[in-house]
Amino acid sequence: MIYKWKPGTRIKADPALAAQVMNQLADESRLDAENLVEVSKPTEAVLHDDFEWDNDKAANEFRKHQARNIINGLLIVKEEVPEEPPIRCYFKIEENTSNYTPIQTIVQSADSMAALKTKAINELNAYRQKFDAIVKYCDAEVEFNNFKKKMETSA
Repeated sequence: MIYKWKPGTRIKADPALAAQVMNQLADESRLDAENLVEVSKPTEAVLHDDFEWDNDKAANEFRKHQARNIINGLLIVKEEVPEEPPIRCYFKIEENTSNYTPIQTIVQSADSMAALKTKAINELNAYRQKFDAIVKYCDAEVEFNNFKKKMETSA
């Protein structure tokens, strides 16, 4: 198998070596965040350099992660149409920035709306690719196993 990082991922480790570590965890115990951090603690570990080991910096990064979850978690419900699904209050519409823009501001600008729609379409396409890849992989596994069974029974 060939492994590679998802576009935009900022991981320095060789993806094949990282997969080896994660597959080993999945086989021997369980692959979860806690175990991956634990096996990555030694300085010679494949993924060691992709973690922040300075506790002050790591704590601050975690708080920023929590802040992003807070920003992304706030929703608006229209009073006049409460049965409509709520919508997020803030969106990142610029690719190379960490700025969030209120939806009320976005809807006032044709350029901002176009950027948000483009981002949504790109996210939709990414989910579609993910779904298609899963279906193709699963179908290929089923077909391979059926072929293997036929070969074993005809031998």
